Amino acid sequence: MVLPVSVFAAFVMTECLAYVAALWAIFAMQLALERPTIGRQVACLGACAVATAIRPQLVTLFGAFLLALAVRYVVSGSRWSLRRVVQQLSPTGVALIAAAIALARIADDPSSVAVFGAYGDLWGRYEAVEVARWAAYHAFDLALYLMLVPVLVIPAALAHLVRLSRRGGRGDAAFASVFVAAVSVQLGVMALFSTTPGGGARLHDRYAIYIVPLWLVLLTAWIASGAPRTRVTAGGGIALLITILALGPFRQVTETNPPVDQVGTVLWARVDETVGHGRPLLFVAATAAILAFLLLRARRAWALLAVVVVGVSLSSGEMWAWATRADGLDGATDPRAASRLWIDRAVGDHSGVFGVYVGTRTCDPEGVRNAFLVSEMFNASVGPVTSIGSSLGFLPELQAHLGDDGGLLDQKGEPLVAKYVLVPAGVEVDGRPIASGTGASLVLWRVNGPIRLRGSTTLAAIESAVCGAGH
Repeated sequence: MVLPVSVFAAFVMTECLAYVAALWAIFAMQLALERPTIGRQVACLGACAVATAIRPQLVTLFGAFLLALAVRYVVSGSRWSLRRVVQQLSPTGVALIAAAIALARIADDPSSVAVFGAYGDLWGRYEAVEVARWAAYHAFDLALYLMLVPVLVIPAALAHLVRLSRRGGRGDAAFASVFVAAVSVQLGVMALFSTTPGGGARLHDRYAIYIVPLWLVLLTAWIASGAPRTRVTAGGGIALLITILALGPFRQVTETNPPVDQVGTVLWARVDETVGHGRPLLFVAATAAILAFLLLRARRAWALLAVVVVGVSLSSGEMWAWATRADGLDGATDPRAASRLWIDRAVGDHSGVFGVYVGTRTCDPEGVRNAFLVSEMFNASVGPVTSIGSSLGFLPELQAHLGDDGGLLDQKGEPLVAKYVLVPAGVEVDGRPIASGTGASLVLWRVNGPIRLRGSTTLAAIESAVCGAGH
């Protein structure tokens, strides 16, 4: 409950399971880098495969593992012969060959990237400047997520781990390699995704949830080791933080609504909303963090970790407060799980219910939209869905349009026929209303024939009816 990521437990999202799977994969990666036995490599690759099956974007874990192996070689300072590498890393080599074959296949048939869903957009060409800009933006977002402090200690902590690894510390070398590789790959992927059409040119710190624990472990390990730092590493940390804050888009962080894509920075958004002058306050906080980093002695360095824990706990509290008061979540936060099944209870779970979503542009559509998504998710009886106005999104939709008499027609101009129809409140259908549910008051109608909207023959009239019903 401390980390803001815990709020995803209130949603129907794959992050809940993917988060656990990714952390197990990263732990397996750590073990495989400490001692790259065949068994540990197979376990690591298997854990990465499981995480990818849960959420395709986590295919990046394979890339992180390969990069971590290279970093491990540099960090350890030892010389490995090619023969030794081939012998010791044979399972990873086989996986690398399989990945190369898959990439070659994608190059020949770009349509095959559809298996990755929305992340298929990542396969394409990019402008280096745009990717670098979004990488810097996400680094800024991550710094705010972690209350600034871990960014300050990166050079000192990594330098300490490298020193220990040169003295034979396998675990230290492995963790330094995992941290550098996983953070670099994930920041890169977030930056790439933000430049694609699916990324919507916005920040996505919910994709950083898988690497946040690495930052916390790095900070904790550094403090437990006596908070060692030199003038060079301390100066490097300060310069890194100042650069990230100077390049960061603070206004974009504070204007995200809903904050589900930026779960870690909702606290800063609330501060800016409540007090105002958020960016100057951010630099005041950065100054305080820098002074504490420089002045606190080893025995009191735990105060730095306490600041981070308190900060992320407050962010978590803000996210849970938003989740429980957000009108659009409807059944997703209703403790009475049975209320989500209101359609199946009314008509049976084998009945065909046709959903007609109205995407309004003149009033807040989130309540109706999320009510539709929740109702479709939990009720087996809800089948085809079509949209009038803006698309519902996330669900396959049947293409349809509104006829002159208010009837819904398919692409061939034939009337759509259904036994039951689900519509937003305010929309009337030829038939009889038999049930209403969700916080947005969706209405279930019995029609037993062609779907025809009463008194609504234009999109403007339908939007007006929905908005007039209180949406």
